[in-house]
Amino acid sequence: MTEQLADERGGPERVLSTYPVLEKLQGSGDESLLAEIGEQVARLATLRALGVQVAEAGEAPVRAAATLKYLGANFVRDVLECARQATDSGLVSPESALGEAILASPGFSIRGGSSEVLLSILAKQEARR
Repeated sequence: MTEQLADERGGPERVLSTYPVLEKLQGSGDESLLAEIGEQVARLATLRALGVQVAEAGEAPVRAAATLKYLGANFVRDVLECARQATDSGLVSPESALGEAILASPGFSIRGGSSEVLLSILAKQEARR
């Protein structure tokens, strides 16, 4: 079962779903968020590269997929926190796509397994090495 979920956990959509949020944040005009947005864009590029590695793996990439899901959930949380700051400051309307993403955010952390489940998978994979 763990191997079958590797494709779901390691899919590129895991982190690319936040791309429109980052794009809207870049256009918000808030200079105080530019450094944070730049950091998130760099993280997105790294996570996307890991997603490509997972997709190209010849066998079930249990460890890499669990790692991507774990890091991706943290990334999504941080991007949405940045969006929340922009919304709280009045730069972004709560009714916008950012507002909708914030409302949907609780589901992002549990789809494909909670962080606790993923850390357990990683620990078991390490023990098998």
